Amino acid sequence: MSSLPTLVRILQRPRRALAARRIAAPAATTPAFADGAGGGTPFEAAVRIVRDAVRDGSLPAATVAIRQGDAEPLIETMARPGGDRTARDSIWFLASVTKPVTSAAVMLLVEAGRVDLDRPLVEDLPEFAGAERSAITPRLLLSHTAGIDDSATGVLTRARPSTGQLLDLACRVPLRFRPGTRFEYSSVSFFLLGELIARRSEMSYPTFVRDRVLAPLGMDETTFDPRSLGRKRLMPVHGAALDSWWKRRIALGYLAGLQHPGGGLWGTVDDLLRLGGAFLDSWHGRPGALLRSDSIREMTRLQTAEAPAIKDGVERQANYGLGWWKPGYAREVPASRAAFEHGGATGTRLFVDPARDLVVVFLSNEWRQPADLACWPFLRGVYEALGPAR
Repeated sequence: MSSLPTLVRILQRPRRALAARRIAAPAATTPAFADGAGGGTPFEAAVRIVRDAVRDGSLPAATVAIRQGDAEPLIETMARPGGDRTARDSIWFLASVTKPVTSAAVMLLVEAGRVDLDRPLVEDLPEFAGAERSAITPRLLLSHTAGIDDSATGVLTRARPSTGQLLDLACRVPLRFRPGTRFEYSSVSFFLLGELIARRSEMSYPTFVRDRVLAPLGMDETTFDPRSLGRKRLMPVHGAALDSWWKRRIALGYLAGLQHPGGGLWGTVDDLLRLGGAFLDSWHGRPGALLRSDSIREMTRLQTAEAPAIKDGVERQANYGLGWWKPGYAREVPASRAAFEHGGATGTRLFVDPARDLVVVFLSNEWRQPADLACWPFLRGVYEALGPAR
């Protein structure tokens, strides 16, 4: 589905500070299973699901966080004895949790009148011209309904494709289907969005994301290149064919240079709580929020009702907005229809439910970890602890 497996296998003007709610500074270390932050809270049973998965070896390590309303967040880190060193300030490869960040950057430009979600992309990227491409818009790219072929990145894996090569590929590869008629997840299409951001903002994509999204939220430890934050804090990704330190070093350098708009960010649990809180503030129209309320509501509105996914020849509802999955339309978690979330192939997930004023973060470090192993059961446990919606 995502282009990230192929990439990982190769190796591995500032806005004023926003009034997003801040999270307390993390402790230097949090010993594995120390006291269990979930112990003695309504969420103990939910957190225990993840603890057990780490203890029995199903997960290498994990950090979970739950925040509802203005209450202090519950945060717990977990690691097996003798396994990965895990702390509250550990830095995790967020993978596709990058997509909501890139999507927010697009929406900031929409608010500024610099981007129109329904304007043909070719009007801003002339090199994108050809065949049915004139029908492709930022909206279709953000909702994975443009038909951009994600699997084609495999032809460049041995060459360690650059950002420019992947952008060129996205501009040339034949479309998988007529734009707007189907849903097919595509990470490579986010290189087109990154280039759109750069051209319409007159800033590089990484600079715009840093200055207009991350820095205003105080997300100082979310970055495409985490090496300057201390290598010992970086959580290794297991199961990604990076079984030696030199492969991991090469991979990290490659990904840091690629700055993948659909999956290149690293970050901490506290920074993801800040991000989730910012989106929640935007939804509720609170003063100083990152985006206007109408912007986040458009992002998190179901956009794929007329564009089904096709799996094993069977049509299925895709349940996707603009850079966000819509869990309230699926069966995994009893979320409200207003809820939105995104996961990453490394076992990461940011989950927001405005109807419950809820932000949940789940971080792990196993490549292609099935969400139903621990993440979905954990989230179901959170909702069980919350009880019926009022």
